Amino acid sequence: MADDRLTRRQAWMIAAACLAVFLLSVGLRIAEYRRWERPELAVQGEQLLATNDAYFWVAGAERSNSIAQPMPMAVLLRLASRILSAPPAELSFWGAAVLAALAVVPAALWCFELGAPYAAFLAPVLIGLAPAFYNRTRLGFYDSDWAALFFPLLTSWLLARWIRPRLRGDEENSPRSKGGLTLPALIILAIAFGRPWHPFIGLFTLAVLGLAGVLVVFKGRPEASGTALLTLLAIALPAGWGWIGAAAGLLLAWWSGRRPVILQRPWVVRISAATLILLLAAIVGLQFQEYLLEAARAYLGRFTGGGAADLNL
Repeated sequence: MADDRLTRRQAWMIAAACLAVFLLSVGLRIAEYRRWERPELAVQGEQLLATNDAYFWVAGAERSNSIAQPMPMAVLLRLASRILSAPPAELSFWGAAVLAALAVVPAALWCFELGAPYAAFLAPVLIGLAPAFYNRTRLGFYDSDWAALFFPLLTSWLLARWIRPRLRGDEENSPRSKGGLTLPALIILAIAFGRPWHPFIGLFTLAVLGLAGVLVVFKGRPEASGTALLTLLAIALPAGWGWIGAAAGLLLAWWSGRRPVILQRPWVVRISAATLILLLAAIVGLQFQEYLLEAARAYLGRFTGGGAADLNL
């Protein structure tokens, strides 16, 4: 999708691909339901769940677990239970398949972004069938694994849509032609909303923003680099400070979108790049230090023969 101006046929094709991969992904997971039609896999007519994580969220939805109760997976289950008038445990059994299928929709959008529209009807399904992901998103596996794929794919796709016209080599679009404030605002809101669903969504977001900053510094259009780096700073704020960071990020993105002349000066670009690096490093250090140290010890242990710590992903 090199151009924002989609024809009606292209829009219908994108919608059809997203719907097709969603339905096919749901169907491939529901197809194994026959294996669950055994008396020993149900209690009082209610299907057993396949993981203790699912019961954790069900307990939160039923307000019998104060730790899980405010978390997004439990809140989503509680809302679905009220709307559909069904027990949370029953909804969690089927909800795993639906949420997993939702996660492949941004993969279809990525196919169109990369200029492979027909691949959008197959590649996302294969992504959803990757063993490590599929085995954790089958019937009864109600957990946040789907979010760990959905939100990174969605935010990175939105970021790609926004950053492309700000790089040298994309002469079809000017920096003003794609997104304006709309795309940065959507990215900021997606990061703020997605951050609580899984602990490592924020870490992935920081890595992608770091890569985007490198692209702007080395491949960015000179007249747009200062504004782009300042906008990346705004996008990084919710990754570290949630909705408070999102509010500050929206204000900063709005101000940088006005593109005052001062943002086009080379020294502003250098300062913005340095600030972005320091901000990303600070967020990583403050929020992911414990996990990164544990991961480093585990990987070093494998090389030195000292044993590897288990990482709770």
